[in-house]
Amino acid sequence: MTRLGRRTPTILNLARGELLMWDGRFETLEGQPPGPMSAPVEMNQNMEAIVTELSQIPEYRNLFKVNFPGECITVKNIAKAIATCRQRRRAVRQVDRRRRGCHQHGC
Repeated sequence: MTRLGRRTPTILNLARGELLMWDGRFETLEGQPPGPMSAPVEMNQNMEAIVTELSQIPEYRNLFKVNFPGECITVKNIAKAIATCRQRRRAVRQVDRRRRGCHQHGC
């Protein structure tokens, strides 16, 4: 495995961030996922091969059918799905934990 010359930035609170990737080369969350997935020094994947592989898994076909009605599994839709997941990831602040009663219930 190739060691990168930088560390991976966090995905927590990414939806609120202004800089995607260390050098800011992606302007949207939807544009970012295929970059590292296909980069030779990162995941080194063929994006069309990923589409083919996911299309062969019934659970993924069903999930994409529900979330992207009338559309196929595509690189664009994979990127949208990953972006949606990242938009929902946020750091849990101490005040949020208190509001949920976690300080009393240990969650």
